[in-house]
Amino acid sequence: MTKRTRSRLIFTVCLLVYAVLFLIGTAIGLRYLWDYMDAYELSRPVHAVDAYMDKLNADYICERSTDLIDMVDSSVQSEEDCRKVIAESLNGKFSCVKNLGESTKDKTVYLIRCGSRIIGRFTVAPGEEIAYGFAPWRVISDSFDLSYLLTPGHTITAPDNYTVTVNGAPLGAAHIIESGMRFPVLEEFYNTYSLPALVTYQTGTTLGDTEVMITDPAGAPVIIDETTDWNTLLPACDEATSDRLVVSISAFLKAYVDFTSCTNNDTYGNHDRLQAHILPGTALSQRMKDAIAGLKWVSDRHAKLANVQIKQLVPLDGGKYLCDVIYRVDTRNITGNVQAESHVKLIFTENGGSLKAETMLTC
Repeated sequence: MTKRTRSRLIFTVCLLVYAVLFLIGTAIGLRYLWDYMDAYELSRPVHAVDAYMDKLNADYICERSTDLIDMVDSSVQSEEDCRKVIAESLNGKFSCVKNLGESTKDKTVYLIRCGSRIIGRFTVAPGEEIAYGFAPWRVISDSFDLSYLLTPGHTITAPDNYTVTVNGAPLGAAHIIESGMRFPVLEEFYNTYSLPALVTYQTGTTLGDTEVMITDPAGAPVIIDETTDWNTLLPACDEATSDRLVVSISAFLKAYVDFTSCTNNDTYGNHDRLQAHILPGTALSQRMKDAIAGLKWVSDRHAKLANVQIKQLVPLDGGKYLCDVIYRVDTRNITGNVQAESHVKLIFTENGGSLKAETMLTC
């Protein structure tokens, strides 16, 4: 091999070695550059923000809102229903905006929006791992405020034989805060008779809109509000019973007016005719007997039962009926003709196929 050929071979080998070393150095440099650029990119908060927003969804927010769900009255709204309400409320697009007032050089706070409503916040800050002098930013905390979904508890008063449901769940003894409240029209009779009463329920907080349903014993929906006349919620007598009661009330009141006004000056005869409409052995029967002594000195006042107005007929237990009645009597005195109106409450009871007056109270 000549000297010239040997020189060329050495040059070629050196060139190849240089090329290989150059390629290796370039690869190492590029790898270093890529790592450097990657570390730089990770050091920018926007990447942590984008990654967080990409994973944000209703399920994640529900998982982070257990404190809110724990505030709900589980007897009327289950956890599953709560999660459904939360998910349905998050029907807008998620976005975030930097909160400059809370951000510092060491952290950045972002407000989370669903549509136009702010529903939470998250904070990004540099992590502890250092690469090429850069610290990657990470989400270090987040929280959600869905308190706008909270609905205050309900306070509901209804007859004790009515059914009250909230979101389809019936309210029971655990929800009762007051019971035994009296119907105004029955007020005078509670100490003597077993009567229907009113009860007040109270529920805890719920999420979203709640549906309150009140139904009577027949299952018909009823609306109760601050204008409700409680007496109208009492059961009413059927048509046949009402017709019988109207006849018995009118007959009793006519006999009562005849007795108290000494019609035809026949005190004892009027008393006997009145007693035919009264349940024997009752305090009312005895009261009429006791009245005879005072009526002996009264002369016929020519009183006449002119009008009977039935305000309410309420069936009670044991074949008894409350009758709320206003009646008018036309009579005469030394000044001439007089009209007198009276308001009474009567209890009639079934007795051998007929209706007899058991109690009479003047209102």
